[in-house]
Amino acid sequence: MKAVKKSTKPHNKKLTRMKPEDVQSILYELDAWEQGERGKKLAWDILERLSGFSRQSLWAKPEIKKRFESVKESLRKGIDKTDTNQYRRTLEQRIEALENEINQLKQQQQHWLELWARYEYNARVIGIDTARLEQPLPNLNRK
Repeated sequence: MKAVKKSTKPHNKKLTRMKPEDVQSILYELDAWEQGERGKKLAWDILERLSGFSRQSLWAKPEIKKRFESVKESLRKGIDKTDTNQYRRTLEQRIEALENEINQLKQQQQHWLELWARYEYNARVIGIDTARLEQPLPNLNRK
């Protein structure tokens, strides 16, 4: 979200109740502040403008109040809390694990390709036709 400039006109806010989606959106915005994506200054009036709700409405929600105070404190102390967003950290760990698995599978694939090339070469040297090596296996008569 981009920062909104203060206007001198009074706000004509709708009198709407804060929905759970609104609360979640505000919490995500506070996470972005803590990650340093929105700047280093956070105040209630900024959050008011971004959310469209009054300071009193924001303050009345305990999760928003608690998160705001936590983010404000971390910004004040200059603490880098990159690990506070558990969901993001979990996704990054999953991505890293998948990238490692992809690299291992690529190495295994390369190993099997080299092994097949070696078998194919040795079969030719011995005089075995490679087309004969590629024939399907016979059916098994199992009961």
